[in-house]
Amino acid sequence: MEPAKWHWWHDAEENPPEDWVHAFDEATSDIGTAVRGLEAAIYIARTRKRTGKGPTFSELFRAVGPDPRNLEPLPRTISSVERNRVVGQFRMLIAHAWGRAGWIAWGIETHSLRVGPRFRAAARRHRTTKTSIEHM
Repeated sequence: MEPAKWHWWHDAEENPPEDWVHAFDEATSDIGTAVRGLEAAIYIARTRKRTGKGPTFSELFRAVGPDPRNLEPLPRTISSVERNRVVGQFRMLIAHAWGRAGWIAWGIETHSLRVGPRFRAAARRHRTTKTSIEHM
């Protein structure tokens, strides 16, 4: 484990739970970013098409993961305020990895999650290829 990567964890007394470290590393690795970022963008696109607005970060992570509710419980020594901060930072740093890769984007408003430029470009290529094949 590399403590420099644990920007979402600030408890000097103990290390973060292994389950959380593994989930974070998987979701932010090159392969994890490509796979989970694409899954996130697809979920966002479908949510926007269905509801007219983006999902919340909680909804996104429940659908695509990693969902902190499904991970090993945080130590009981952590206050509820700190627990909320850890969960928020954990999600946000993963979302930033997916955003840097171009899969997702968001603004400051609630429900502002939207697809990123990489997803839009891939969707355009897919539509163009699909249209070309249909006209053969």
